[in-house]
Amino acid sequence: AAHQWLQAEDQVVQLFGKKMKLFLRPRDLIRQVPEAAPPQGKISAEFRGCPWYPSLAYTNCMDPKLKPLRDCILYEEGDTMFGMFFAPAGTYYPAHRHQPWEIYHMIEGEGLFFLGDDGGEPAQALAEVDQMEAKPLSIFSNGPGCFWLHRPYQSHGMQLLDRPALILWGWIGDLSGDYDLRYLEKDIFLQCCK
Repeated sequence: AAHQWLQAEDQVVQLFGKKMKLFLRPRDLIRQVPEAAPPQGKISAEFRGCPWYPSLAYTNCMDPKLKPLRDCILYEEGDTMFGMFFAPAGTYYPAHRHQPWEIYHMIEGEGLFFLGDDGGEPAQALAEVDQMEAKPLSIFSNGPGCFWLHRPYQSHGMQLLDRPALILWGWIGDLSGDYDLRYLEKDIFLQCCK
């Protein structure tokens, strides 16, 4: 992923590649698979030993359909964080936005990804952010090797297709506090999935 990002035309994507290269170094293999790891056979074996935990999507929304989702943080330093995300086939990941820039890189699986026409500006008062009427700007399908970028506060979500998905993600921005992570009360992308 880092090599592919470094070759991109977009300077922000290149920045993700440069920051990813900083943390790429030989690591000891984790022999014990964490209890919260995705089910055996759902992702490649080499990823099962990552430090998985229940996804923030589930813990923030408490939607039972999101309970099988898993996150792991692989690296965090300064303004940069990289991790992985697992979701079963057919999962809808709700519309949300946050302060940091974000890049997603599909490792396994495929899905439809939605970007809103909002974002790019510092958030207004939280009550105003929740009431903003963003509209879907881009809907695109991605499979292994594809990546896409979200601006700060740009609404985004996804509908995964027939196979479980493993996604590498990266954040660059203010990583203090709760990252101003907000799930949208009016999910602008649900209509795209019907």
